Amino acid sequence: MEETTQKLKSLKIKKVGILATQSTINSKIYSTVLQKDNIALLYPTKPEQTEINKIIVELLNGRKNNSQAVKIKGIIDSLPKKGVECILLACTDLQLAVGEINSPISIINTTEVLIQASVRELTEK
Repeated sequence: MEETTQKLKSLKIKKVGILATQSTINSKIYSTVLQKDNIALLYPTKPEQTEINKIIVELLNGRKNNSQAVKIKGIIDSLPKKGVECILLACTDLQLAVGEINSPISIINTTEVLIQASVRELTEK
C-alpha cells in the first residue's frame, strides 16, 4: 500500500479509481492508506463492480475471452469523466483481462509497483 501511495504521490495524483475484488473494496484498505495523503479514491458503481467480480471469477476458472477486456475498458473509460486521474489495478487476475487496453489515463498495476519496490530493495543491499 505504501509503495502504491508513493507512486501516486510522485505522479501528483489527487483522485484515483480502483478496480479490485469486492473483498478489497469492502476492506477499504486502499482508501484508508490513500486518505492519509489526501488522495481521493473512487470506486466503480455497483453494476460495474458486479461485472468486475464476474470477470475475476471467470479468469480464476480459466475462462478468458475478449468480451472481458471490452467490459473492463468500458469501466475504465467512464472514470475520467468522474475526475479520476489514473486507475489502480488492484487485482492480479484482472491483469489478464486488461492486458493491452488502450486507456486515456494511466493504469497503475499494484502488483508491478510491488515488484519494482522489491527489486529496488534487493539491489540496494
